[in-house]
Parts: sequence; C-alpha cells; structure tokens
Amino acid sequence: MCNHMLAAKLRSGRAEQGAWWPGAAAPVYLCTWENVAAQRAGSQPPIPDGQPVAIKIMSLPKQATNLKPFEEMTARHQFRAAGIYLERQLRIEVNILGALHHQYPQGSCGARVVHPLGIVRWGGEWHEAAEQRQQGGWQPLYGFCMPYYELGAQGELLESAAVHTLLIKDTPTHAHPNTVGSLATLLRTVCIGNADPGVVSRLLSYRNLSNELVTLARELRKIHTIPCGGKGLQLQDLTANNLLKLNSVGTWLWGSSRARNQQFDPKADLYSLCYCFADMWMVAEGAPMLPSDTVVTMDLDADRGLQFMRTLMVECLKLEHNGSRIVRRTQRHTPVAWLGAWAILLGFRDYKELKHWKEDGLPCLRPSEEQMLPAFELWAHVVALAAEVPAELTAEQACSPACAELVGSMTEMLGSLVSLSHLDDAGPQQDANLAWLAANFMAQDHPLVAAMRAQGAVGVGTPAAITPMYDGETGWGDVMQFAKRAVAPSGLPRPKAVAAAAAAPAAVAAAPVPKEDTREQMMRALVEMAQVCSRERCDSTCF
Repeated sequence: MCNHMLAAKLRSGRAEQGAWWPGAAAPVYLCTWENVAAQRAGSQPPIPDGQPVAIKIMSLPKQATNLKPFEEMTARHQFRAAGIYLERQLRIEVNILGALHHQYPQGSCGARVVHPLGIVRWGGEWHEAAEQRQQGGWQPLYGFCMPYYELGAQGELLESAAVHTLLIKDTPTHAHPNTVGSLATLLRTVCIGNADPGVVSRLLSYRNLSNELVTLARELRKIHTIPCGGKGLQLQDLTANNLLKLNSVGTWLWGSSRARNQQFDPKADLYSLCYCFADMWMVAEGAPMLPSDTVVTMDLDADRGLQFMRTLMVECLKLEHNGSRIVRRTQRHTPVAWLGAWAILLGFRDYKELKHWKEDGLPCLRPSEEQMLPAFELWAHVVALAAEVPAELTAEQACSPACAELVGSMTEMLGSLVSLSHLDDAGPQQDANLAWLAANFMAQDHPLVAAMRAQGAVGVGTPAAITPMYDGETGWGDVMQFAKRAVAPSGLPRPKAVAAAAAAPAAVAAAPVPKEDTREQMMRALVEMAQVCSRERCDSTCF
C-alpha cells in the first residue's frame, strides 16, 4: 500500500477494520496491510499482505503553538510548517526506537519495546481553494506501522507470537469489541467483568505479576544505561495507558515520543512502573474499579492522589489484619501478597525529588533501580516457591524441610525491605504506610510467618491492635472510604466501620456527624455496586 493510498484510506475512515484510538500525541489506526501490485511484482515487501498492523500517525499539538490546525489553515506556508513539524516528530520517535533496538556491545534493550515494521511518509497536497480543502485527504501523513494482536470472543490468541495489540490511549472509539490493548484498558475490562476468565487468571496470577515486574524493571535498567554511549534514555510517560499489551499477559515498554537523554532521573521511570503495578496488584486483590481512575474521579491533586494510592494498598491489608475478608480475583498466600505490596510501595515512594533537593534540602528516600531490582527478583522467587505450597498449609508443613527455602527467602526479603524503608532515619519524611507494614508483618497469624519467627525474624515497631469490624465483614467499598478519609481535609466523617468500632458504651455524647456531600455518596454507591457484582462473579478464595 503506497503512502498516498494509505493516506486516503485513513483520512476517509476506510481502513480495513476501521478501528482507531485517539492518543494524546498521535492516533493509532488498526488495519490489514495491503501491498499495491507494483510492490508485489518487485522485491519482497517488508510487510506481507494481510498482516494486521497498528499505524501510529503523528498529529499536531493541541497546546498553544505557532502551528494552526489544518482546518484553520489559509496559506501554503502554514501547511509546509505543519508538515515539517510532523516529519520531525516521526524522526524523533523512530530514532529513539532504533536506539533501543540497536545491537550495542553491551546488548540490546529492545526486547520489550515496540518494533516498527515500516514508515509512512506523505507530504500531502496543498489546495488554494477552500472548497477543495474541505473535501479532506490533502493533509500530510507521517507515522509508522507496528504489529498487533487481537483477543477473540473466547480470549483465544492469534497463532502468531509476532502479532500484537497496540493501544496508546484508553477505550477504543470504533474498535472491535473483543480487541484489548493497553494494560489500563484490560484492567478496566477485568473490573467490569467483561474479560475472559482465562486471560484474567493468567494476567492477575501472582506468578505473572511478579515475573512481569522483574522483566520490565530489568528492561528499564538496560534502557537507562545502554543506549546513546551509555547515557541512556528515559521514558518519562510510562502509565498504565501507555504500558502496551503483548500476547495475553506481557507488556510492551513505551512512553513518550519526547524521551531525551539524561533529562530525568531513572528513578522517575521506576516510580511510574511501580505505580502501574500498584493498579495491577489492587485489581488482583479485588478492586471493583481501576484505583488510578478513582484518583481522577475524586479530582485529587498530585500530592493527595499519590497518598490515596499508597493508602489504598495498605488499607486493603489492614482489613485482612483486622480479620475481614475481601473477594479477590486470584489465590495467594497472605504473607507473599504483603511482601509484594511492600516492594511496590517502595518503588513509587516520594515522587517530589526536585522539591526535596532544591527547596527543602531533603534527600529522596525512594530506593534506586539497583536496590529495587534484587527485591523484585527475590519476590518473584518467593512467589514461585509459594506456588508449590498447599493452599491449606499447616504449621508443621511450614516448618518442614520442604518449606525451608521459601521461609528463608521470605526472611531475607523482609530484611531487605526493612533496610530500604528508612524506618529509623526518615525523620520528617517518615512514611506511615511502610511503618505500619514493618510493625505488623510479623504479627500475622499464618504458618509461614510462624516459621519465620522460628528462624529469628522479628518485626520493627509495635503491632497495631486488631479493630473488630462493625458487622464482621467488609469489602472494597470500605477500603475506598478509609483511604479517602486518610487524604481528606480534617473534619470529614469517618467510615461507619471505624465509627462503630470506636463507639463504646458512651459516657460522652458524640458530636453530630457532618453530612456526606453528593459526590461522596455517589462514589460510595458506585463502588458498593461494583463490589456486589464482583462478589457474584468471583469464586476465588484467599488463603
């Protein structure tokens, strides 16, 4: 398919499958590739006929610039300036992808990075007559093609391992309903119950979650140290919307097309990666909606949004500490889940590096990549060993030689996490969530923790008292409310679980509780409704 023919098809909406995603920097079209007769008659075309491809097309920025939108252009020089800008954006992105896939002496760092199949470059055709421009098809077209794959109606993958789904942003506007792409899109599909159970079980298993975290952290380390003469690249824009789906459970690493050398500390990408996996961990734990979407729904600023995400993870564990149960989407041993949550929390701690360095003179307490990668690898090893342990583990089995390696690895990981948490020297930067985990991990009533105690492992700090819940059970609706209160201004009412637990035979009359605002009531109703639906769909158990 030559460039001007492809341009006509995309501009007129006549791409074979007609699916597209409106990305922040560029839309992505899904097409079946078709070579023209001249290409078939010559040498072997780089993309075979019938190959499903995702075509990312560069677009003009929406922010205020000297470039006018195409529909407002009246002069040829405006048209030429736009073409120069789009071609430059294409060159930047393709060059970065080329740098990531280049074979350096130290190796390549493109194993989990999108690989272009070909480049689309067409300069467009300027028409002086406004009537001709209104017909469309005259704008320049610059972009590149990548492979993609589909999830079918039953979640079966296409046979070829080289065909991948590529999404850049959120929900498709005209896509096939069974097409699943970015991690955020897939997690949202899981939350509303429309994902194939087989895909969900593979995606949210702790073995896959931990292995993916290790794999992507290793790839990030290569990206930060190998390209550009060892200076490395930073992705900058790594979010669950830009963490692209590969096969059924893997992911592509790709962020912003404006990545540059040494503009950001590598820990910024580590922060973003762990933030994505916090979403994934909480969906595995049964979250009825994507937690990062809740931050947007609540209209929280960056400070409170970060604290909400961190508190939400720990409030989930606090309910377990208090004897309540949440319907989860995966099976796991409780201490293994706690260790994973702790490692993820460390990875996206304290995002205000520049503020701490320049304004307050305080160090950034987030561990480096070199420190976190061994912790992630150890967690993956713990998860793999725990998968071989019976669900109904007894104290005798936990202390047997069969579990010795697992218990030893858990003890080693606990010591590593305590060391990285800066529990003794954080000062004003003390993190309450990490401190709670350190104090209560060894207080768990679980055979594996008992075996760790037998090997000499101890907690750091005083365990929190067990707070009986108001009705003996609770769920994600209350988890959301606990976390929301933790980041809300003082004076707002507490969740009913806390209020009921705190209410003793009253000697002093309680002050009147302020009425919840409409947004809060609606938010709680949505969460509780989603939780009820999740309970009806999910039959997995926690052990």
